[in-house]
Amino acid sequence: SNAQRNDELGLLFRVTGALSLGYFLIQSTHHELQLSAGVSQNREWATVDDLSEDSVEAPIRMQYKVFRYDSPKTDVTVRGGYMPNLTKRSRYRFDADITGRQEIVKDLFWEISAYGTYDNEAEGDKQFDYGITTGLGWKY
Repeated sequence: SNAQRNDELGLLFRVTGALSLGYFLIQSTHHELQLSAGVSQNREWATVDDLSEDSVEAPIRMQYKVFRYDSPKTDVTVRGGYMPNLTKRSRYRFDADITGRQEIVKDLFWEISAYGTYDNEAEGDKQFDYGITTGLGWKY
């Protein structure tokens, strides 16, 4: 299950419950590639009341991870998903994100993440949203 809000896409609140199956195409000491597919039930409250709705989607997701646990530690994860709507056949959504973490000195990490989301039926210029965050983290 998942809950999210996105003012840029005109989404006041979305609650999702999903059931999916996944398979690791690659699983080694430094790489993982996983594909999954399933079905999800969504309840969305739009910033415009008459656009609130329930729907069923068939999400197809991919996740790729590269990691090294020897010092300096490194972890990069790329995720993406395509969500065709089964209730309203003309609607679909995409989302993708990448997160990276690199150890600078023992237990001090530089982190960066970026995301993008797309909803083909969001209002006007609010179909696409993206962002980047970065920071330092200390693990003790």
